[in-house]
Amino acid sequence: MTTAAMNIAIENMFATAWGAATAVKYDNVPFTVPSSAWVGLEVWDGASAKASLGVTALRRTSGTVFVNIYTPLNAGSKPARDYADSVTAIFRDRRVSGITFEEPDVKRLGEMVVSSTGTVNSTTQWYQMVVAIPFFYDVII
Repeated sequence: MTTAAMNIAIENMFATAWGAATAVKYDNVPFTVPSSAWVGLEVWDGASAKASLGVTALRRTSGTVFVNIYTPLNAGSKPARDYADSVTAIFRDRRVSGITFEEPDVKRLGEMVVSSTGTVNSTTQWYQMVVAIPFFYDVII
């Protein structure tokens, strides 16, 4: 599996499962931040290592999916936590296209400042949480 194929498989799986819950910002795709809640999906490649399973040699590649959740400031943490629960349910105990997702980890980041294009450091303020989902896939070599 190539890293491009892995990324496409993860983005497609998330898009299908997430539906129209909120707008989604994907890596290197034009995006305008809405006035309502939204999420940003990032796929971070990790390390690869050779392994063997009996006579079969494998290359295991790991990585992490980050889903950044942005909800309006001063609305409490419940909306962000509800979205975090939804993200967790999408990835927990899931395997897609040979990619195995491990246990999601939810973190509160709190108040963030985000520009209208989705980059941090402008004037729009949001309450943020992030769900980190480790994953791995194996390729027979």
